[in-house]
Amino acid sequence: GTTLFLRKTSSLGGYRAAVIDSADEMNFIAQNALLKVLEEPPPDALLFLICHAENRILPTIRSRCVKLPLARLGQTDVKNIVRDHLTDLSESQFDAVSAVSNGCPGLAISIAESGALGLVETLSGAALKSGTAAQHAKAMAALSNDPGARAGSAGGKRFETALGLFRDATASAAHAIIKANPTAAGSAEAQPPESPAFPGCSDAFWNEMVGAPIDFLSAYYERITYLHGLTTRASLDRAAVLSDIALMWRFQTISDPA
Repeated sequence: GTTLFLRKTSSLGGYRAAVIDSADEMNFIAQNALLKVLEEPPPDALLFLICHAENRILPTIRSRCVKLPLARLGQTDVKNIVRDHLTDLSESQFDAVSAVSNGCPGLAISIAESGALGLVETLSGAALKSGTAAQHAKAMAALSNDPGARAGSAGGKRFETALGLFRDATASAAHAIIKANPTAAGSAEAQPPESPAFPGCSDAFWNEMVGAPIDFLSAYYERITYLHGLTTRASLDRAAVLSDIALMWRFQTISDPA
């Protein structure tokens, strides 16, 4: 589709532009097809690749692109943008969604509209990692009964937003560990960062995350990313996906891909 579009003539003249978001989620076959376009680019065509994990893009694609790093917005800027789009939130709600958005206005708006914060709190509850079997069962029941967890419900957007937040918090924890201990990350000598680097993450949950092995956090991030996309494409049961993610965190083990 993208190749055909770029080779068409612009109806109004000038350039044709296409945006691929997220390019790092393309499989090997798709990336090879994209590489052919980059090797022989059509005239007057611009192709923007939005990428969140550069190392997952083929080196031959990266070498043919101009890299444009984009920084996240500050919390005040995010709050002002959210305020322009939503008018029915209290000041404390504006502060809350802006803090947990990690510099992404679109994510802040999605959180506010979908009510995803409650599901994030359930996902990050202490019972998912420690506590008695009864507490863990209770947490699983809460996840399964949540409106955003039932397959086919109107809470799909809430589920996807919450899962994305949980994934970002995991990535932030891994990055913070490596930044604080560039030579000892994951070792017995490593010292966890003193305060959360992910806005909106509770101290208790943050300490739990940065205390996990760096190899597990990396694999856990990849697994959440995989399930996040697969749930929508394959219409998986959201409650089962949440249970899978919670169990992996509780027992610090990664289950095989579905």
